[in-house]
Amino acid sequence: MSNSTTTYTHPDVLTRGVQEGWADPETDPTRIDWAPRQAAAAIWFEVRNGRPLNPHSATGIRYGRGELGHWGEQQAADAIVTATTKTGRWLLMVERDDDHGWAICGGMVEPDEDPADAAVREGAEETGIDLAGMPRTVWPARYVPDPRASDEAWIVTWPVLFDLGEVAELPAVAGADDARRAEWVRADSYAALVADLADTHGGRVFTAHRAMLAELLAALPHPPASSCPEHRAFHRRAMAALDLAVAEDIDGARTAVLDLPAHHGPGAITSALLVWIDTLIAATPDVQRRLAGRDAADDGAIEPVTRWAAQMIAARATHDATRIDALRTAIPKSPAAVGAHVMGLLTLIATYMRAHEMRTS
Repeated sequence: MSNSTTTYTHPDVLTRGVQEGWADPETDPTRIDWAPRQAAAAIWFEVRNGRPLNPHSATGIRYGRGELGHWGEQQAADAIVTATTKTGRWLLMVERDDDHGWAICGGMVEPDEDPADAAVREGAEETGIDLAGMPRTVWPARYVPDPRASDEAWIVTWPVLFDLGEVAELPAVAGADDARRAEWVRADSYAALVADLADTHGGRVFTAHRAMLAELLAALPHPPASSCPEHRAFHRRAMAALDLAVAEDIDGARTAVLDLPAHHGPGAITSALLVWIDTLIAATPDVQRRLAGRDAADDGAIEPVTRWAAQMIAARATHDATRIDALRTAIPKSPAAVGAHVMGLLTLIATYMRAHEMRTS
């Protein structure tokens, strides 16, 4: 199917979908009584000339159902399961079996089923985790930018948060149903989630879940840095590297940076980046005004690495999770390139902090 397609319904919808009950047998949406479906919708939608109209932006498929079963809105529920160990916050994720990447476990809400109950059911079916009786928070329904949707068939999901609190060990999980794998992924922030998913599992976040996860993780309280000895040790090492950079001891800073993954694992570098950036933003209130929307060359920084570092600081200052994700993936994968980018960012942060200290002294 090309991007220019304007009419499309996947063949499985009309065959397997109808046989298995997850697709409308009706092929002409103008013969559907839309009033009950509009009344039951989580997000209101318009019906024009007997055809449902996606309340979000156009998908590129004007007519038909794309790869979805029902005409109009289909309601789903997603189980956002978090837990905190001595090393930080974790999020339960599954690798989809359709090669669309890693997602939170979830699926369609069955007729007359409560969204929270659907999230419990999907969690059990896809990972084996038992969420029955667990405290939960149901977030407002939201449109899902699902790549399978069309202008006449789309998904709205109910995110349901299950916070397991502090645990000594993460519950055992295993991929099942339509989940190829199930894993706990580091999620102190969305950027940390993206990094751990790529570094540890070689995966990427499902496109339809990126904005939702970025917003929800940003809204959750950040795990306290001083809640355990390992957190304190990591924070101490990260700040020691920054202190050395501020003192212009670049060799010492480089050694301290290399020390981080040796003691705290491959995700430590990304976590340290966020610690350094947040320290800069807290210590230098005008950094957003100085960097947001500006090219690094405005400050005399012409090297690509320094330009990337300035853009990363600006993205963090404006809480632009999508931009942070894009900048992370823009780094070449060789160890030398990663080291150069990390040191470029650390050096630029130190430069701004030294300049701020001189202005305020």
